[in-house]
Amino acid sequence: MQPRLLFRTHYQVEEPAYMEFLIKHCTSATQSTYAEVVATRLKKEIEKRCQTRFNIAASRYAVDLARALGLLTPNNTWTEKGHLVNLVAEVDDGEPEEQVSLNPAEKLLHFRLFFEADGAAFVLIGRYLKEHRSLAHSKAMTSSFVEDMFIEIFSAYLSMTNNTADRVALRNEIDRLRSRGYAGRTGLGKTRQHKLRIHMQTLYRLGLVDVSTVQMASSTVCLKKPTTTRPAWRFSFAKFLICRRWRRG
Repeated sequence: MQPRLLFRTHYQVEEPAYMEFLIKHCTSATQSTYAEVVATRLKKEIEKRCQTRFNIAASRYAVDLARALGLLTPNNTWTEKGHLVNLVAEVDDGEPEEQVSLNPAEKLLHFRLFFEADGAAFVLIGRYLKEHRSLAHSKAMTSSFVEDMFIEIFSAYLSMTNNTADRVALRNEIDRLRSRGYAGRTGLGKTRQHKLRIHMQTLYRLGLVDVSTVQMASSTVCLKKPTTTRPAWRFSFAKFLICRRWRRG
């Protein structure tokens, strides 16, 4: 049993549009490629289009994300979903923000891709925002919000499966989160940022949540110059569609 949760994530790999760069400019429908080569190509593509520094380690996570979304085969050629991205996505020259914004067709594309792979996180975040109306960056990074979300997801899947191997794996992950969490060595929740940002930013790009910044330091959009100031974003619910669609499915 594979939970609908993107677990192996990196805070720099926050834009759904990066998957479009990866498919249209870094991989092929027929030619297999080493993951390291794909990661290097993607790093250069993001830095060129978004005018920002991009870590090669983050680029490797992006390749893993493409596989988790079902876009790439183990040989890094396109799957059926990869062909779909190539067909629908539009990657043109333009300003950094234009590079990562999604048109209506791309929003529908990424809604399908991310909801199939990350639907459990979408539902939990949607329920939280429906109840609390907003989620501040400071709260998400200093509280157990991320751990609680993951534990609830894994616990739900644990209650649904009778497969022994799955139950052991899920229970081990739950126990690890309860005992260690994601606080990180600095106490500022860097690992929490790794785990949360892709979910929140995708919901924002899909138009399902609004985002406001207290400081112009948020990495919500590609910045021309790196900044050391921490983002102070606040997500609030815009269009509550998620839980109702999930229940119907």
